[in-house]
Amino acid sequence: ERVRQIIQSPNYGMGFFRQGNAGPPGNGFAGGVATCTSGVPVFRPHSDITQDCLNAMIVQLQHQSQMEQNFIEANVQGKLAEMPAGEARFSAGVHSRTNSYQYIFDTLNTQSSFLDLGLGTFPANSTVGKTSVDEIYGELLLPLAAGRPGLRHFNLELGYRYSDYKFQGGIDTYKALIDWGITETLRFRGGRQVATRAPNIAEMFQAQAQTWSAATPGDPCGLNTVAPYGVNPAANPNAAQARALCEQLMGSGAAVFYDPATVQPPGSSALWFVNAVGNPNVGPEDATTWTAGFVWQPNTGQPLRDGFSGTIDWYKIEISDMIAVEPGSAVYQTCLSPASNPAADINHEACQRIIRNPATGGATASNVSYINAGDALLSGVDFAANWLVDLGELGLERFTGRFGVNFLVSALLDLETQATSASPVIDWKGSLGPDPGTSLNNGAFDYRTFTTLSYTANRWSLSLRWRHLPDAKSALQAAMDSTTGGAATVLGAEESYDVFDLSAAWDVTERATLRVGMDNVLDTDPVITGARTALDANPTSGQGTT
Repeated sequence: ERVRQIIQSPNYGMGFFRQGNAGPPGNGFAGGVATCTSGVPVFRPHSDITQDCLNAMIVQLQHQSQMEQNFIEANVQGKLAEMPAGEARFSAGVHSRTNSYQYIFDTLNTQSSFLDLGLGTFPANSTVGKTSVDEIYGELLLPLAAGRPGLRHFNLELGYRYSDYKFQGGIDTYKALIDWGITETLRFRGGRQVATRAPNIAEMFQAQAQTWSAATPGDPCGLNTVAPYGVNPAANPNAAQARALCEQLMGSGAAVFYDPATVQPPGSSALWFVNAVGNPNVGPEDATTWTAGFVWQPNTGQPLRDGFSGTIDWYKIEISDMIAVEPGSAVYQTCLSPASNPAADINHEACQRIIRNPATGGATASNVSYINAGDALLSGVDFAANWLVDLGELGLERFTGRFGVNFLVSALLDLETQATSASPVIDWKGSLGPDPGTSLNNGAFDYRTFTTLSYTANRWSLSLRWRHLPDAKSALQAAMDSTTGGAATVLGAEESYDVFDLSAAWDVTERATLRVGMDNVLDTDPVITGARTALDANPTSGQGTT
């Protein structure tokens, strides 16, 4: 409101003066004074703004956070038995851990600060929580065969962990991996692992905080929506029932929202705002990982060849019961769809979590929590090649040291998510997604490469690394490609990104090393993402809400 008051004043706030508590009965008593000499230079150089204008608009938010972790752990390892192919070894341990966390937001950043929320922030309330876990675990390394044709070695690695979480109870995880030396130069590795991730403190105890994402579909209560459960008869045969519910949700604002003169929200996408709160009852998410790969290290007696090594690995990860904030669209679907609300009852729990502006009928944030409803599938291939050789082997006898090249490419084959069992499967490959509605990191590039050139001589080394990312479509475009189709007005990374990093190291003594480096030595500008190709027909919600 500070910014709004100044920029909406005549001449964008030039000569602005306001005193707090100005009205009766205070009449300015104990009221702060704000001035803005220059006004906000909307159409002038930004350097023209005067300090008093900045002082009047800037809010120094004072957040406080504290995290405490206490743990005790004991481990043991050693020889288990002598087997024909070698020594069987084991490791085992116990672990107990307690985590506590609190985050106190500045009052101006909370949900109740409806008059003066800090510009660029979203409302959130203070959070406090505590959790604990006790664990017991063990691993075995069993050499099953060695010294045979096609079996230079064959090792089996087994692992098991039992975790007893305070809120989630007992959880089992385990792994079974093999290491197969086929020949002296070729080795196979792979296996299966079953893992879990228990919810963190924020996912269990987060106080109400507002988040948003650009996603499909458009407002289900809007007449243009492509949602198959919305009010558009062209997309939903039960549109009349959905509209009746929407009108009840809007109250008197329905007459304004559905007035023919009102500009309706876009049908394919929307800015979905949600008020997310932690859920102490959310369960763990499970992941099953399969891996398989080869390692090649030649041994020909020729240094130029023997300096090479290469690896190629395939992986597939299936995540079930993924911990994520319930999407706002899923709340609307549960409320409006006859499959989940056959009686079209406005008192259905999902309908009670939808908030519409009672004056305009426009969409605002829905109340959601963390749930275990999502699934994800990820797969890819990683390839790495290394070559290290003495300069003398290259005919450069006058020079000492070693030259090396390392190349790594990580290719993404699949990255798909499904928010709930009733939600569509979204294919994020080749995009900047997944969106914030998942627990996965964004950046689903088709591939990414890392190339490093290195030189080492005596006690010092020098390396140059090249990082490459290809272009990628926006997360919104990926979501629309998997659902509604059409072209999103939000662009992704429209060009590739190449960055060079330089680093050096010097072993001053046997115990001291000096390192220096510079990232992005060419000062390459980041690729612009999120650019718009066109304005939405209604950039807010069409009903006076942002």
